[in-house]
Amino acid sequence: MSSTGEPIGVNFSGSNLSNVDLTVAHLNNSLFINSNLTGAKVKVNNADYSNAKLDGAEISFNFYFRLNESSLDNPYREYSVFKTINSIDDKYYNIKISLMNQIIDKLLSLRDNEFNKLPFDSMLNNIFSKDFYLENNKIRNFTKKIFLNKINDNTKYSEKIFSNELLKNNLDFCLDVIYLMMVGMKISIL
Repeated sequence: MSSTGEPIGVNFSGSNLSNVDLTVAHLNNSLFINSNLTGAKVKVNNADYSNAKLDGAEISFNFYFRLNESSLDNPYREYSVFKTINSIDDKYYNIKISLMNQIIDKLLSLRDNEFNKLPFDSMLNNIFSKDFYLENNKIRNFTKKIFLNKINDNTKYSEKIFSNELLKNNLDFCLDVIYLMMVGMKISIL
């Protein structure tokens, strides 16, 4: 068990798993710290890839579980989907973008009442933490949709939404959202 009481998966830390296919193994909460996963295929929801070599690796989530606030990002849990993505070195930004797109696909498949209960502030913090996320059209459009929904749900929120430090570094994004608010446009995610 981890320090937070979660079951620990397999500890592959320091292992050479080059070209290994781990897509059918149940490896949630596994550690791949300092591992060589060059050309490997891994399908796991919660893992630590800190300092892992991921050249040519195919990393994906296994979304046969219910996606909710706790599984996305929970400061009281040792493992979460966002912690998994954040453990990957930024030089593998294509893997990180792919994983974020998988989350978006899963979120878009939820019913409205489930979708609206998700921790969008956490989602936005994760997206705005790296410039390369907003360079991806799907992620950018999804983020605009979140902003428009938040603004439409609460007009008081719209007064504060653009004062966030994270947004100050993304003026072009803010202007896109303001424009969409003014013209009342719908956003196509795909």
